[in-house]
This record gives sequence, structure tokens and C-alpha cells, in this order.
Amino acid sequence: MSILEEEENISKKLKVVHEDNVTKNAINTQTTKSERCAICKQYVEEAPLYNGHPNNASEEYIALTDERLMLFTGDEMDLDEKDERPTHKITYFSVYDKNGHLCPFDGGLIEANKLLYFSGYVKPIYDEDSTTNNGIPTKDMGPINEWYISGFDGGEKALVGFSTAYAEYYLMEAAPEYEPIMKVVRVKIILSKLIIEYLLDEGWKQPTYEDLLQRLLASGDPDLSEDALLQHAQFICERVSSFDTTAGEEDELLITAPCMRSLVKMAGVTFRARKKVRKIETKGLKKKQTVWSKATTTNLVREVFEAFFVDQIDQKDKGPRRKRCGVCEACQTSDCGTCAHCRNMLKFGGTGRSKQACLMRRCPNMAIQAADDDSGDDDRTLAALLSVESKTPLSKRIICEVRWIGSAAVEYNNRFYYNSAQVGDIVVEPDDCVMLNSEEPNQPLLIARVGYMWQEGDETLFHAHLFCRGSDTVLGETSDPRELFVVDVCENCPLGSIVRKAKVEKRKLANNWAICGGLDKLPPRLEDDGRTFFYSKRYDSDYSRFVDYSEEKPDGSLPYTPCDGCRRRTQKKKLNSITYANGEVHWGGDAYRVGSGVFLEPDTFIFKSDVTDIDDSFAQKENSVDEVMYPEYYRKPAENGRGTNAETPDPFCIGLIEDISELKNAVQIRVRKFYRPENTQEGHFLSYRKDLNLVYWSHEERTINFNLVTGKCYLAYGPALDVPVAEWSAAGPYRFYFTESYDAKTQKIGDVPAQATRIGSLGKGKGKGKGKSSQAEQKPKDIPPQWETTRKLKSMDVFAGCGGLSEGLHQVKIAETKWAIEKEPAAARAFKLNNPDAIVYTEDCNELLRIVMSENEDEVDGKRLPKKGDVELLVGGPPCQGFSGMNRFNAGQYSLFKNSLIVSYLSFCDYYRPAYFILENVRNFVSFKRSMVLKLTLRCLLAIGYQVTFGVVQAGHYGIPQTRRRLIIMAAAPGFVLPRFPEPQHVFSKKGCQLSVPVDNFKYHTGVKWTAAAPYRTITVRDSMADLPDIKNGSNVKEMPYDTEANSHFQRMMRAGDPNGLVSDHICKEMAPIVEARMAQIPIFSGADWRDLPNIQLKLSDGTYTNKLKYPYRSKKQKKNDPPRGVCACASTGPCDPTDRQINTIIPWCLPHTADRHNNWSGLYGRLDWDGFFSTTVTNPEPMGKQGRVLHPEQHRVVSVRECARSQGFPDRYQFYGNILDKHRQVGNAVPPPLGASIGREIQKALAATMNIED
Repeated sequence: MSILEEEENISKKLKVVHEDNVTKNAINTQTTKSERCAICKQYVEEAPLYNGHPNNASEEYIALTDERLMLFTGDEMDLDEKDERPTHKITYFSVYDKNGHLCPFDGGLIEANKLLYFSGYVKPIYDEDSTTNNGIPTKDMGPINEWYISGFDGGEKALVGFSTAYAEYYLMEAAPEYEPIMKVVRVKIILSKLIIEYLLDEGWKQPTYEDLLQRLLASGDPDLSEDALLQHAQFICERVSSFDTTAGEEDELLITAPCMRSLVKMAGVTFRARKKVRKIETKGLKKKQTVWSKATTTNLVREVFEAFFVDQIDQKDKGPRRKRCGVCEACQTSDCGTCAHCRNMLKFGGTGRSKQACLMRRCPNMAIQAADDDSGDDDRTLAALLSVESKTPLSKRIICEVRWIGSAAVEYNNRFYYNSAQVGDIVVEPDDCVMLNSEEPNQPLLIARVGYMWQEGDETLFHAHLFCRGSDTVLGETSDPRELFVVDVCENCPLGSIVRKAKVEKRKLANNWAICGGLDKLPPRLEDDGRTFFYSKRYDSDYSRFVDYSEEKPDGSLPYTPCDGCRRRTQKKKLNSITYANGEVHWGGDAYRVGSGVFLEPDTFIFKSDVTDIDDSFAQKENSVDEVMYPEYYRKPAENGRGTNAETPDPFCIGLIEDISELKNAVQIRVRKFYRPENTQEGHFLSYRKDLNLVYWSHEERTINFNLVTGKCYLAYGPALDVPVAEWSAAGPYRFYFTESYDAKTQKIGDVPAQATRIGSLGKGKGKGKGKSSQAEQKPKDIPPQWETTRKLKSMDVFAGCGGLSEGLHQVKIAETKWAIEKEPAAARAFKLNNPDAIVYTEDCNELLRIVMSENEDEVDGKRLPKKGDVELLVGGPPCQGFSGMNRFNAGQYSLFKNSLIVSYLSFCDYYRPAYFILENVRNFVSFKRSMVLKLTLRCLLAIGYQVTFGVVQAGHYGIPQTRRRLIIMAAAPGFVLPRFPEPQHVFSKKGCQLSVPVDNFKYHTGVKWTAAAPYRTITVRDSMADLPDIKNGSNVKEMPYDTEANSHFQRMMRAGDPNGLVSDHICKEMAPIVEARMAQIPIFSGADWRDLPNIQLKLSDGTYTNKLKYPYRSKKQKKNDPPRGVCACASTGPCDPTDRQINTIIPWCLPHTADRHNNWSGLYGRLDWDGFFSTTVTNPEPMGKQGRVLHPEQHRVVSVRECARSQGFPDRYQFYGNILDKHRQVGNAVPPPLGASIGREIQKALAATMNIED
């Protein structure tokens, strides 16, 4: 069988094949119409029956008169009100309804006013014996008015109680027949206690749903599973929300933690007022203090944040006003009248200024909505946003009389230039700074520098080079109101439009700036008189860059030369203009000539593909799906699911210029067409085995306009090179080689003609080649550039994790990591394993900085501490926990931010003053607190003296099979060239390439030129991991041999430098038996997920059996002839009914319950697509987690640690440390090394440019 046929067979594993397997393993069951009990709502044929009352049992009111229960003699003069109502214990109890069904008392029946009774043996409150000895047999006690939990008494066992019309009862041991039901109650109580304690301890870290599952696994209790969590989600969330009523004014509500919000959505939790209020006590649950230490800050960093007043933050844009849900218990509770907020209300005699709701009435639904709004990935439409700061028009209305002082200094082109003018009552001269009116009303005055002044006819004009106020940059309200930035905006204005003069000084840094770290303070404040300003940086809004301002020397050949802004704009225009001269085309800083390789727009050439389209197979199958076997399949519309490359653009076409001709308004080139392997008859499936730099020569040529060229590349005939092609293509950018030709008509690979063998011959060392013609000797050849090489910078990695960013920097030889700080022991060990020469500190970074700043100690635990001047490159990704829960700062939140690890990291930068600085963080960093976190970070770096740029990058653009958008802030010390952002190298899905940064109604870009396509094709899941051995669920073999050769270019890169032939950490999590069964039932084809699960009963690996999911309701949206599709009363009648919840089903009940509200939960229990990509690699792959598409494309398991590491671009030689969850966390938290390498290349270029300037 050919590989192509094999691909088609794999692709066509449709449900008809899968159904055979399902039928083989399923338990035969007959479908009958089920009747439900009118009281307990259980299915009659499944409801457990009550076995009868205890022997000699009496009625409740009779049993309570037994003297064995008497605590008082009747002669007491005074009783506490708590003792006025009898309180006893009951053991060997059962709860049932009038139909004789054993009923769970915690399922909402009591709250729905259903009559439940119980029987057992009543004992006095002081009796600790849980047996029936000396117990009073009692029957038909109740009905139960309410049930409650009265705390844990500091232990693990909760006290559960019933309340009847006669007495209170604490539960002891359940009767054997009722024990299975009581066990479920105990599990949910333990779960709620564990989760509340977890949120109290770790809530400041903003734990995700996957983190919560990890905590349950760490408990070691098999009953505390994900299914149990989802089954009891309503109860757990109510307990958490109830606990939140004790929260303080500045405390974040526990229910707003990311893990709880995910649980609320997934399980369909509703917060509604109960008809019966349960008694809830929080005894034994105490809030612990957050574990992070107070931030150690330098004087300058502290002053930056102290200078920004909290009051200003509070009053600025508070966001949309949200409405209460009106149905939860908090909303229907009256104001308590005792909390701080109530005491401030007018009706309680307060001032009414705070306008805050009662602390007891904080609506959980509203709190969750607010938290979701803040943490949601900001993919809003940016079409309405401006690309850059709009140029505020100057008012050219003349308001002053103008008189020249002295005679004209120069006459040039009918213009008379003067050196002085009287404008109103002020004298204006060149280089003076003046203030001008804006054309728009209610705008502050504009500030400009006078370039030169002249008389032209009757007009008296001057050339204004404008400054930009800090508030008009991305800094917004965080900027110093007196700070200006130089921008490339100039305009000719009437001298009579000048309002007044301004005093603008250039602020320079001290010559010993680099060694003054930690000592400097903010410069003294200038008088804020509206006319005194300073500047030190130039601001380029097109590329989001603040750079050192250095005034260029004017051209002395003209009397009044263009200003700096004019010159830079002219240079940019010239750079982007296509010019033809002497047989060469100049564009974008490159020269193109005959023989040059070029990148062309992807649609320049048309390629035929013979790859079989398998989508028709799915379309035909859709009409024949068994809706009884696959009841959720209807939720799968014709969609391009996440993780597919259906919308990924093609890479650039590659051509060779054969001729250049100049027309009247354009330049045309005749180019030879080159084929990539995927453009040939091999198609995408077979071509993935070929090198990414391999192309095929062809006889085809086409004449095109030069504006289809997107960049320059370098082509060479492989056999003519004097080094291996892999070595040659890796030695510099955009090098492609060919060894054969391709004929599209015959679809055959052939030999290269003789004239083509000379292509690229000068690119091999000293230019040795075969038989060059005299014409070739006369024409200059393009010599492929080498990668920039510089000395290695001594680097410190803070919050280093396992070292992904450092690994990328090491690969391009720009950095040598001397020091690393990582508090997590397992991650620190992993960093040390891969960087044995680095000093790794596991201490708190704040404590380390405090010791360093004291300058009293040279080492910590025998490890030398770096001194000022030692650190040349500082890299890190500080966590944002502690302040990222709200979308705006209040006083308490701002205090947390000032003590955050971001501020600590900035203090490291201020103290060491490295030449280069990198901050990496999640994409949402740009939107935290309405972009205030981003603004303050940039403001602080500028205040220190750094040049700064920021932007969002897509890691998939740099050669990994994963979508991972990250914010990168880069800074360069004064005198060093600030790096640019790396150009995309690989095309990637359009959905993941929305990389604009929206801030205050403007959008900012990184300034890269390739936004729609890139030089190389995308890297797929098949590229990354198809060569790894097959393993099973729970496999834990630390090392194993590869069982196949590396097939793809990516696989060969990952295996490079690993000589032992063993793959390590190819281990995967062992999932619970029911999860394992679900994974085994997910079909093997692209896009398969939970909606493809069959509704069957199966025997699990632990010997238990699953249940078949029942659909008792018709959905409001379904068609008349469709079978019932509702699993809860909310599908048709309104509110949820707790008794509808089903457990232990192959199709998880919670997913169809809430699917209509959450995009059908697309991707949960999803398989990766061989030809697609990973969703963002998370720290704990869970089939029902945030990134649910974590199943292997073919094997019935979640992805392994090594497969996740491959998705991040970690080479196979890279080691991780700890248990499997530690390793997953290390991989998921890391910066992809290929992204680090691309950033490192740009730092290399910037450092080389700096060295050239110095020379």
C-alpha cells in the first residue's frame, strides 16, 4: 500500500467503522419509556427501595419523650435559648419518601418542598457510640424542614444535621441500605471544604480549572475526581458563594477565581434563592495570608508608582455599570445594616458617599461576569480603532501681528529667510519652542520647535517640528504631564498663529548611568506652569517604540535644510519606494538584479494539487448518523474547528529573476517559478518529510510587476556547494537549495539542466564553481548573508522556569546564562540540569534583591551574587497573580500591584541596568486594568532611562505547531540600538494572528512587514510528533528507544544533539477509568470531540459500569421530528431541576446541559489534527480543561510530556524534572525556545549595529 493510499484510509475512519467497535464493547440494553417518581424524580425502575422501619420503632413525638434523651430535670430556672429546642443524634438512619424510595436529601427535594422522612435510632447528644446500642428505634421522623452542615470541628468529618418540627438531629452512621447515598454526600462536603481551603491558600495565583483538577489528584482520594467535581458543582459553588459572605471589603470573592468561573460555566451552576435557607457554618476554615513577599524595590521604581495617585486611577473610566441578576440569594437578601458599606448608606444615617452595596449582598453572578470581562481574551473587532495616534490638526488662525527684526539672512527660491521676528509681544528665533492652538476644541495647546522662518509673498511662515505630549502616546494618563516626545510630524504654519513661547529642555542621563542602579531617584519636578517641559526620547507610534533622540547633522549645502522629522520621513519614503537604476531594482534596503532569488505574494503562481479532498466523505456521512447512538452529533455544524489549518495561508512563492524591464509607471521582472515539495504531485502528506529549505527548479517563467515581490531569498544548486546543504541553509536567513527539477505537466521529477547548476555558485565560500560563462562573470552575484555574530551577553533569567527563553537565546549564541532565579524547586532543578554552569537561586526574588541592594553580602548559600555591571541581558516573565482579578484598580488593588512581582522585576532592571531587557507575559497583559499595567511598566522603564518597544507575537510564526500569543517588552540601555521584532518565518492560522495591541481606542503594531504570509509553511502536529513511539494511557517509562527514523524537518531538528537514540519523558497522565473509556470512544478523524461519543453502557477498567444518558425533555430549539435532546428541565421549562443530574455516563451530562450557552463546548475531549496545530499548551492537559483538544490524533490518551515539549519547540535532549504534573507545568509555563531564538537574532542584529556605530 502506498503512503498516499494509507493517508486516505486513515482519513476515512468514519463513524461506520467506529460503530462496529462500539457495538462490540457495549452492553446490550433495551430502550423502554422510563417513568419518574412524582416526589423524588428518580426513575421508578432504578430507584432504590426502603427496606422498612427498625424493629419496635415508634413515632418521633413518642420517642422524644424517652427519659434517656432528657438532659434537664425541669427544675432549671433559666435555659439558654439554644437549649430550648431538643438536639439529638441519630444513627443507622435512612431517608425516604412516601412512595418508599430511598432519597438523597441533598438533591434539592427539601428546598422544593418535597416531603422526605427518615428513620433510625435516636441517641442523646452526648453519646459518641455510633452503633445501635441504647438507641431508640424511631420511624417516619419529619418531614425534614431543612438540612445543614455545622462545620468540621477542625477535623475532616463534617457534622450534618436535620431539622424537623420537633427537634434537631445530627447524623451519625447511615443504615447499610442508605450508605451509598450518604457516601456521595460526604464526598461533596469534603470536596467543598478542600476547594474552599485551596482557594484561600492559592487563590491569589488565579488557579485555572486544570490547576484545581491537579489539586484533587494530589489529595490521593480516588473519590475526589473530575466527575465528582462536575456532579456536585452546584453544591460546591453554593458553599463557596456562602463563604464569600464573610469576605472583607477589599477581598476578592473566591467564586471569581478562574477555576470556579470555568466550573460554573461547564456545570451550568445557577445562583438562585432557596425556598429553605440552609444553616452554613464555616468553622475550621480560616483564610491564610497570601504567600508572596513584599516587593523589594529601588528608590526610582518606588517613586514612579508612588507618584501615580490612586485617586486618579479610581476616578478614571470605571467601566460599564453591571446589573444584579435579581434571582440569587444575595440579591434577595436585605441590607444587613452593620457592615461598613451599610453604615455609609443614607438610610442608616451615613453620608451616602461610597455608593457601595451591602457586603452581604454581593451578587455572585455579577462578580463572575465582571471577572470574565476582565480575563476574556481581547479579540474584539479593531476595525474602529485608529492605527496610530491621530495627528491633531494645528489651528492656522492668525492671532498676533508679525514684524521681522533685521534684514533677511538668506534668499533662496523666492523665499526670504530671517533669524528673528516680533510676534505680538514676544521675540521668536530659530530653535525656540512655541505653543500653538489646536484646530479641535477643548484640546491642550500643541508644542513645536521653530525650524526656520521665511517670508513668501505676503505670508510670514515658520516650519514647526511638533512634539508629542506623553498623554498622547501609549502611556496615556500615566505619563508625566511635563514630558514630551519628539515625533516625525512637521508643518508649515503662520508666525501669527503662535500663542506663546515654551521652555523645553533636553534631559540627559548621567555619564555613569549604568553604575547608578538603585541609587537614582526621579529628577526634581519641573514647575507645572503649562509652559515648562522636557524631552529625552523620540516616539515612533508606527512601531510602538521609544528611542533615544539624537539630532542629525544638517546638510550644509542648503541654507535652510529640512528638519530631523522631514529627513526621517524622506528616508522612510525612499526606503519603501521601488527604484530602477543600472540594471538593479532598489527596494526595502535591498538590491535586486538578474539572478536574485525573490519571495513573491502567495497567489503569484498557481499550483495544482492532486491531494484527495476528504471533506466530501464527512458530508456524505452526516446524513447517515444514528441519532440514537450519537445524540450529540447534531451539534457539529460545518465548522473549521480549532487547531485546523483550514484558514492558514500559503507561504510566499519563490522565484528567480531572469530579466528586469522598466516601464513608464512600473518595473517588471521575468521570474522563474520554483516549486516547494508540497506544490508537487507529492502533496502535503508526503512532502512533510522533506526539508523546509528544499525547492524544485522548473522551466516555467512568468512576467510580473515588481510590487508582487515581498522580500529577498537566496537560491543555490545543492551539489555545487562545498558544504552539506543542511549546514549551508542553516548558516544564514532565507537560503533555499534544489537538486532536481519538476515538470507540472508530466508530474515528474527530473534532472536539473546545465545552466541551472551554476545558480548560487558564488554563495559557497570563495566562489568556486563549474563552468561559469563570461556573461555570468560580468554580472554581480548575490552572496547570501551570514547570521549576525557577536559576543555572548552575560544573562540573568528571573522567574526562569525550566529555561525555555534562555534555551532559545543560547541556540543563537547571543546569551550565556550565568544566573537564574526560580522559586519552584522542580523547575529550578530542570533549569540546572540543562544549564549546569549557571548559578540557580531558589530563594524568593525579593529577598535576593534585598540582599544584593544592601551590598553587605557577596553570596547566598555559597552561591555568588552578581554585582552591578555583571548582568548584560535580563530576561524573565513575572507572574501577574495578585492583582489581575478586576478590570480597574481600586486602592487595595493598586497596593497589590505595587507589591507585585512585575514591580520586583523592574527593580532588578533598575539595579543592574543591563544593556538589554526582555519581559515576556501573556497576551492579556496589555488589557489588565484597562491597559494600566502595561502603561505603568513602560512608564517605569522610560523613567529609568531605557529605550522601549512592545508588541504581541504569535509563537507559531517562528516554527512551532502551536498557537501561543505573547506580549514581549524589549528595552535597550542608552547608546545601544533597540531591537526590532522578528519577522514571521512560518505562516499560521489567521484566527491566531490578530496581533494588534488595543490601548485607549488606538491599536499598536510591532512594525513587521510580513503580516499576511511568511517564507515557510506552517509546522503541523504530524511534523512535530509522528515519529514518537506509541504509548498507552498512564505510560510512565522514563526513557525508551525511538521506533522509527525522524521523518520531518522539525523532527530532525528536535533529535539533533541527542546521540543516545532514546526519547525521554514520553509519559502521559493516567486518567480515571471513565475518562479512559470516553477517550477510547472518540473517533479517529479530524475534528472529533465529545459530540462524537456514543450513548452506550460500557464496562470500565475498574469493573464498574457506566450509565446511559437519558434525554427526558424536548429542547425549545429542536425540530418537531427530532428525538428529545434536553437533559434538564431548563431545556424546555425554565429553571434547572437538581434531580435531573445524571452521573457516570459516557457522554458527560454537564456538556449537553450547558452546550447551547457555550459554543457547544467545541473541542472538549477533542483529538489533535495530524495536519493541524496544538492549542496553547497548558500546564495540565485535561480533556475538559480550557484547551480540551488534548487527545492524541490516533491513540486513546492525552498528549505526553514529550509531545507537549515538542509543541513548544524543546529539543529532545532537553530534560525536565519531578513528577509528571511538575513536568507538564514546566513545559506549559515555558517560553517556546524557537520564539526565544528569533528574539535573540534581533538582539544580535541590534548589538552588531551598536558595535558598528561605536567603531
